[in-house]
Formats: sequence, C-alpha cells, structure tokens
Amino acid sequence: MGPYIRIAIAGTEGWALLDTGAYASAINITLALNLQLSTQGTHETTGATGSGEFPQFEAVLEIPLLEIAVAPPLRGLPLGELGHPWAAIIGRNVLCQFEMLINGRTGLIRLDGHRRPLSVLTLTAPSVRQAVY
Repeated sequence: MGPYIRIAIAGTEGWALLDTGAYASAINITLALNLQLSTQGTHETTGATGSGEFPQFEAVLEIPLLEIAVAPPLRGLPLGELGHPWAAIIGRNVLCQFEMLINGRTGLIRLDGHRRPLSVLTLTAPSVRQAVY
C-alpha cells in the first residue's frame, strides 16, 4: 500500500500516499468536511476507481519533510469511501519537482531536487491504521 509521507492540513497531521499515477494532489473529502474547510468550486476527476465531480477546498497541504506546500484550491476525493486510509494523496504536481528513485526491496525513496540538493527518505509507514475522520 505504497510509500507514505506525513502531511498537515489546517493544523491536522496525517499520512499521504505518494501517488505517481495521480496528476494532482488531493485531500480526503471526509477529512475536509470534518475540518470545516471552505469549498471553492468543483473539479472533474477520472481515475482507476471511476470518475466524478468533486469539491475543491480552500486549504494548504503542507509536506514538512520536503519543505513544500500545495496551494489552494485543494482537490477533494472520496478516499475513505473507496477504502483508503489516507488523509491525502500527493500527485505529480508535487512529485514532478523531484527526481524520484524507489527501491522496492528496501522501501527507500530517494528524492533529488527542490530545496535540498539530496533528500534520502524512508517513506513507507511501519503501520498505517485506518484513520477516522
């Protein structure tokens, strides 16, 4: 279930999946509603699990370890309804700022670029519990 990284949205921390198949980063809609984030229009998304029109939220998704933030509007997706435990997904709109090397045997992810000349990070969470939002 993928490489994960810690994120923060409106002061709430959680896990996000690094999703190389996602164009844009997104927040779990249930989490956004529980945080009472303001909506800012909608977006249409098509992915492996289907398609639909979903809300966008006025929030910043912070990735402290990478010293980067995703500016609003932040796309919402029904991650919980699809059975995913993540607070968010980090898509190519962030990942394209790095050269990314994934070692599947060790779980080590190497990200070169952006603000640090070299970041070597182990991003696979030892255990991800089902989050309740």
